[in-house]
Amino acid sequence: MFRVDPGPAVRWFDVDYPEVIALRERLFPAREGYTMIPTSVTAPGWIEALPADRPTLILAEGLMMYVGVEAAPRLIGRLLGRFGEVGGELAFDGFSKRGARMILRHQAVKATGASMHWTIEDPHSLEREFPQLRLVTDYHAYDPRGTIRGKWHDCRGRPGWQ
Repeated sequence: MFRVDPGPAVRWFDVDYPEVIALRERLFPAREGYTMIPTSVTAPGWIEALPADRPTLILAEGLMMYVGVEAAPRLIGRLLGRFGEVGGELAFDGFSKRGARMILRHQAVKATGASMHWTIEDPHSLEREFPQLRLVTDYHAYDPRGTIRGKWHDCRGRPGWQ
């Protein structure tokens, strides 16, 4: 919310564990149009508290891979059920099985004791499971051989990756 700084017509909802929301409430000032919901995304009831009267952007950053093999598709189905009539977009980061294994070997991730449950090999599989979804784009951090995709530029004052 504070990085994006949307205009007054936007209603923003953050859903996170109660202890995380409590910390955010201590760190961030109250703001009109910004609501924090202290619950697990897998808990019943919170989705119904969200208004479904306009197109919706759902950002599930750093979430879906931790939700669970059965819970992640169930959450997507619940979100589509709530916002399907008015439409919108769903954006999330996900990992293939290989990507999850690679990230879990990273020192910083290992230190947290995190585990990843839901992986996705083919983003188009969500279109098959949920016909109302249409894949707009997907980005890969690595190609099937495990190398980084991108173009390296001369780094004198220009971005490193394109």
